[in-house]
Amino acid sequence: MPAYFRFVTLVAYHAFLSLGVDATILEVGVGGLHDSTNIVPKPVVTGITALGLDHTAVLGKTIKEIAYQKGGIYKVPSVRFVTHVWGLMRGRPRRKASRP
Repeated sequence: MPAYFRFVTLVAYHAFLSLGVDATILEVGVGGLHDSTNIVPKPVVTGITALGLDHTAVLGKTIKEIAYQKGGIYKVPSVRFVTHVWGLMRGRPRRKASRP
């Protein structure tokens, strides 16, 4: 993950906390388990709308590998939604939300 994106994400979190933001729609970088946006401990809703063969050096070489990595954003008990990729993600283990 490029350092610039991590820095901008950190600045956004700082702004949200400083301004007392109640809710936000946060788009991930490359997405998935190792994305810098994946530190949100208890997301209310998470979703994946499309998959493609991008970021293959980080996420995997096949759509199935990429789907598995992208599924890393899901945390129990948040509401999850997906579009046409659900069949590829069904075997993804669930992760419990972090506790503050």
